[in-house]
Amino acid sequence: MSRVAKKGDPRGTIPGDVIHASAMDAKPERNRISSPSLPEPEIWSASQVRAYLGGVSQMWLHRRLDPRDASYDPNFPKPFSLGAMTGRGPRRYWRRSAVEAWLQRRAIAA
Repeated sequence: MSRVAKKGDPRGTIPGDVIHASAMDAKPERNRISSPSLPEPEIWSASQVRAYLGGVSQMWLHRRLDPRDASYDPNFPKPFSLGAMTGRGPRRYWRRSAVEAWLQRRAIAA
């Protein structure tokens, strides 16, 4: 089923346009208030750090943090815990600024 748009149609059509049934079922958008973009979070979880560093693995993070590992990096930002422990141990978080600074120092050194 379809109909012809009339002047003042709230669906953003031009008078004379053919409106199909699927478009007639759609509700017109009300005055939406656009929210300002939210700032980047200052604290990142392990998965956010891994994604920022190009999708590295959980083991990659572990090796940078373990002083007994050959891949240990003493300059890699140290995580901290927030809240109670989960079933797998404490949740680790990093400061965004520390991770970004570490990556910039590595880029300059390379």
